[in-house]
Amino acid sequence: MIYLLDSDAIKKLAQYDLLLELGIAYDSEPESFAVLPELKYQLHLGNHTKAVDKLGSQKSYEALNSFLARAKEVLVVATSAANEILELNQSNLDIGEQTLLAAMASSSDNQLISGDKRAFVAISKIVDCAAVESMWPRFICLEEALHAIIETSDFTIISSKIRSRPDVDSAMKMAFGVSAPSNQSSVIGALKSFIEHLTTNTNGLYQTDNNRASSTA
Repeated sequence: MIYLLDSDAIKKLAQYDLLLELGIAYDSEPESFAVLPELKYQLHLGNHTKAVDKLGSQKSYEALNSFLARAKEVLVVATSAANEILELNQSNLDIGEQTLLAAMASSSDNQLISGDKRAFVAISKIVDCAAVESMWPRFICLEEALHAIIETSDFTIISSKIRSRPDVDSAMKMAFGVSAPSNQSSVIGALKSFIEHLTTNTNGLYQTDNNRASSTA
């Protein structure tokens, strides 16, 4: 199984210094994750000064480079399903998003972790594409990944890491507490609320943990 990470998810997880915890949550080493080839250009990883500025800290830069040294690049295998996705004419999906979907279609074991809820909404509007319809149980939004991280790591440490970087994501800043840290129950409630909102915005296509389990059983 390969977990595909979109650029938004990998960037935020690196900024929060949660890449190690991500592996723990999904019981996977970095070799079981894959990122888009253009990530290194998007984050200017070949230029230390620009990369640190983009990520916001030297620690995030080092954590990301360490992770990428072992992670894979997203690979699209030329299957009929992958080709069908690459040929979609969807103006609200960029080339990176289509590449990730094609990689999902290349193997029924691949899963996608994405921090871009807008992309999930755009995918929900694709009609008459059986390859896409079968993917929904394998989509994981960033909030769900963070929930998994909380369930498998020390909440106090996770909370401290996220609250130390309020610049990364305004919704997470509010969920984990601004002037004082939110408790674990409150944070999980907020994350579940975000996930439920995504399910609503995708017309029920995005699946929660329970629905995903029943779909794949």
